Amino acid sequence: MKSILATLVLAAHCAAIPLLSQEPAPGPDGQDRGNTKTETPSAEEKDVETPSGEIRIVVEEEKKEDDSVGVQVGRKLSEIITEVEKRIPQAVEKRRDFFAEGIKGFLEEISPELDYLPDESAIPPSGKTGDIEFLKPVIIHEQKILYIRIDGFTERNFVRLKEELVDISRFKNQPVGAILDLRSAAGENGLVAGEYASLFFDGEAVSFTKNSIKAVLKLPMMLLVGGRTSGDGEIFTCLLRRSGRALVVGEKTAGMPFARLPVKLESGGILLVPDIPAGLEWIKSAPIEPGIAVNPYPQIEYLKISGEKSSEMSDEAVRRVCDLLVSIEALHKDKGTGGKP
Repeated sequence: MKSILATLVLAAHCAAIPLLSQEPAPGPDGQDRGNTKTETPSAEEKDVETPSGEIRIVVEEEKKEDDSVGVQVGRKLSEIITEVEKRIPQAVEKRRDFFAEGIKGFLEEISPELDYLPDESAIPPSGKTGDIEFLKPVIIHEQKILYIRIDGFTERNFVRLKEELVDISRFKNQPVGAILDLRSAAGENGLVAGEYASLFFDGEAVSFTKNSIKAVLKLPMMLLVGGRTSGDGEIFTCLLRRSGRALVVGEKTAGMPFARLPVKLESGGILLVPDIPAGLEWIKSAPIEPGIAVNPYPQIEYLKISGEKSSEMSDEAVRRVCDLLVSIEALHKDKGTGGKP
């Protein structure tokens, strides 16, 4: 059984790789054939017998131009796994746990964004953002640091945050830096996370956004992240880090930036495929490593930090990034005076 499964998986691997890479294959003479159109047959299964007598399954399918990479991969792998289950149904049923783990391992080899589940009951709950309370930005640390906590990303709260930041940009005495507390940030709407990011910088990474007022505040930024930072929180972090004006502080994030769509197989198994928004394909499905490692938890309650003077000192991570931002401001002032006190 192992020998047959290994051969099937190898065939599946070979069939899936060209779809994932989307790179044109060179011709026999080594020349690029990227501009050559070829006719692709409709979905077809072919049995190829190897010298050892084992069967390899090759699934060919017509590519639809309107489908995203994730949808194409999902369809391709769905057919491959279904064929494996058809060829060895009794062995699969008897050793379903082994089979499931083998498929999961194969998918991890292709991409960590893909996953295989034995049935619908194993599908994780949706991480879509519901009615998230808007947390108003506050200025802390002797009126020097702007503190913004974001637990979820919604269009309604985006509008309110933009209004608040526009008001703060008009202050005579500007904060010396900003803390964006993302230690509990999650959600499954990457495009809205991009709109949020555009409030803090303007560049190619946020060129897909619709927001007309970009880079409202031009301040040094510290992004506080942790193991509970996932989904939209990770997309937002990646976008701001790419701006070159934000430093990530805390611990590794969850490593799950994109929502995953369930594709049901004929056997009842579920293939989870990432739903990657256009413009965010460069973001990797992997934990974000902070530039400065600190213990991010416990996280101070918003009501406390917004209502009690100097309460930020009770949150070790917030206290440290406050000190960092104040130090950066001191260095800038020192440089402006030629290094003289």
